[in-house]
Amino acid sequence: MKEKFLCVILMLIMVLSLASILPASLALADEDSASQETSSEVGELPSEPQTPTAISTEPSPTSGSCGDNVKWAFNKDTGVLTISGTGEMEIFYFDGFEEYPLPHGPWSSYNDYIKSINILNGVTSIEPNAFVAQNNLTSVMIGNSVTSIEEYAFYDCTSLTSVIIPKTVTDIGKRAFGFVHVDSSGSYAKVDNLKIYCYAGTAGEQYAKDNEFEYEILSDKENPPQNPNNNKNKPNQTVNPVNKAKITPSKGKKLTASKPAKIKEVKLTAKKKKLNVKWKKVSGATGYEVTYATNNKFTKNKKTVKVKKNKVTINKLKSKKKYYVKVRAYKKANGDINYGKWSKVIKKKTK
Repeated sequence: MKEKFLCVILMLIMVLSLASILPASLALADEDSASQETSSEVGELPSEPQTPTAISTEPSPTSGSCGDNVKWAFNKDTGVLTISGTGEMEIFYFDGFEEYPLPHGPWSSYNDYIKSINILNGVTSIEPNAFVAQNNLTSVMIGNSVTSIEEYAFYDCTSLTSVIIPKTVTDIGKRAFGFVHVDSSGSYAKVDNLKIYCYAGTAGEQYAKDNEFEYEILSDKENPPQNPNNNKNKPNQTVNPVNKAKITPSKGKKLTASKPAKIKEVKLTAKKKKLNVKWKKVSGATGYEVTYATNNKFTKNKKTVKVKKNKVTINKLKSKKKYYVKVRAYKKANGDINYGKWSKVIKKKTK
């Protein structure tokens, strides 16, 4: 009996001992598990610092197309931009208010590096806004095949103080040369020391007279200077700072061209993120103005482009968005434009 009692006592002691040891073991196991979880979440620091992966950026192209049969190429070493091919350059779209076109040519990323522009024989037009805001441009060579230099073509080129205009040029748009941008309201200043080399009785002479620029008449028999800006006998010229330039108010001129007729037929074809616009030609029109917006009052996302042909493709539109389009013809005379009436507003949703 005594032996049984001792056995019971020993068993109770063992149970009590196990009860005191088990919680401590479980707690230690929990700590080890938590430590492992924390280690797996945080991870070990690398022995050497890691270099972040660089974001790859595509370099700006140095050549490309700027018309159906016209190409451009920029030489980074010499700073020369060359326009070659046959026919008209393309129209350069721009954002912002109409009185100051922003540079949207395909070479615009090199605007601060372009020093000279060579427009080779074969190219027939220099389109609006083509070379806006090229502040280091000092030399422009225009081929004898060019017949028109459109408005704002060399606007805000602050270092361009002389230009040779071939006798083949019959039309020069407003502020094509010799004017600089002043502020966002559309104010502009005249470059007082611009000199134009031109031929008697041509558009170049008329542009110089209309805008009161200094000019020199070239003889048909003599070769014109290849680069007037490099003429060592010519006094140094500097462009007046924009904030000190004299603001030239626009002058009203009597138009000699008749007002073009109203465009009656406009057709829109919807494409993916673009619209093809086509209309019936207007007799005697110099060109056409196409305005589009996202509302019928033309107050939202309004943009305007000018073309010479009776068709245009409007690109970079939003997909499945409704656009409103209207077209009018214009005629040019003495550097000013006489507009016809707007066509009927046509609407179409892009694909």
